[in-house]
Amino acid sequence: MRVEHALQRSTSSSPGSGPAEALSSTWVNELGSTMTLDAAPDGTITGSYTSAVGDTSTYPLVGNVDVNAVSFVVAFTASGSITAWAGHYNPASSQLELLWHLVEQPTGGADWAATLAGFDTFTQT
Repeated sequence: MRVEHALQRSTSSSPGSGPAEALSSTWVNELGSTMTLDAAPDGTITGSYTSAVGDTSTYPLVGNVDVNAVSFVVAFTASGSITAWAGHYNPASSQLELLWHLVEQPTGGADWAATLAGFDTFTQT
């Protein structure tokens, strides 16, 4: 039921309105991972993500922004994992405050053990 209420609130804003221009920048999280975002006026986000831990290759990033709500996904093809981030852009601090879920290939039938969750704060550089 809470999802339906949230969706009802989100449809009251105009799609794609918000801080797209402010998001088009380079961002760094608390672990030193970096991403470059290019947010179009229609709310589409493209860019790249480079992790500071594990596989440090650069991967493409895709997502959306609507008002201050932000979401994006990165497929880490070398490790067979995908991470999705969702949260808010805080214009007062120039930060992205995001929850994430990382899903990797399960081993031995332990599907939920292959799903990790956490929180990241990205600061605009």
